[in-house]
Amino acid sequence: MYEVAKIRPDASYRVTGTRGSAFFLECSVSVGFPGVVARPRTIAKFDTTELEIAPDGTLEMFVGGPPRPRNWFPLEPDATSFLVRQVFYDWGAAE
Repeated sequence: MYEVAKIRPDASYRVTGTRGSAFFLECSVSVGFPGVVARPRTIAKFDTTELEIAPDGTLEMFVGGPPRPRNWFPLEPDATSFLVRQVFYDWGAAE
């Protein structure tokens, strides 16, 4: 499942949520949007092996703003989107 939000490169964002039952989670900052004719470019990307996720499954990420020691995505002047990709293992379950 893909979720994309438009972002402004001169702003900063705090993204919170829970991992839920996703087998794999990946978040990225890009230039362009998936499915648009122009080819997108990834600025920063982290997945479940790199993100700090609390034992209860909650996570907090920061997009832009001052550098942080963990879960921080830098922005470049042409950044346009923040994407969350969730991969589920058991499609038969009520995900």
